[in-house]
Amino acid sequence: MSNPHTDPSPELFPLRVLIAIRATLAIGGLLVPRFGFRLFLMEAAGTPAPVMGRMFAVRNAVIALGLARLDTTRVPRAFLRLNMLIDIVDALAFAASGRRREIGGGAAALGVGVALTAATLGGAVGARMPADPR
Repeated sequence: MSNPHTDPSPELFPLRVLIAIRATLAIGGLLVPRFGFRLFLMEAAGTPAPVMGRMFAVRNAVIALGLARLDTTRVPRAFLRLNMLIDIVDALAFAASGRRREIGGGAAALGVGVALTAATLGGAVGARMPADPR
């Protein structure tokens, strides 16, 4: 796998987009968390949401760093599969929270959409990669 920062090939476009999404969510969650909650149509005042949002931001930062250094990872496809699993669990959690009315329908739909977009991008990246070494 080539480095997504130095290799301009179109095959790496989904990886660059995925890194950008993760990094944006991480930076936003750490620097301007209340804006992120407004963007995702969620109420943060008087709830533990800001703490959870920062934890979510740190997780996204770590995943973005791992994706950015995928070329140095011994088993990059396994890392991508883990990334996709996290995104699918996020989508299910957003859907369940919306169904239980813990968050609004718009927030649930947006969260599910972002998570499934990330999972799809991860799948697109994985489809372009050689198999992991045994």
